[in-house]
Amino acid sequence: MDLSKKELGYQLCCCLAAAAILILAGDVKYSWERLFDPEISDYGYLLQNVQGQKNFLNGMS
Repeated sequence: MDLSKKELGYQLCCCLAAAAILILAGDVKYSWERLFDPEISDYGYLLQNVQGQKNFLNGMS
C-alpha cells in the first residue's frame, strides 16, 4: 500500500490526537481519584455518604 505524504500526515495526526486524549483522560481520572481520596485530600468527605461512590470512583457507574 502506497500512501501519499498527505495521507501519512493525516494518519500521524490522528494517532497523536488519540494518544493525547488517552493521556488527558488518564490524568483527569488520576486527579479525580486524588481529589476524593480521604487519605490524600480534604474533599473526600464529599462522597462519603453518596450511594455507589466506590463504583463511581472506580469508573463503573
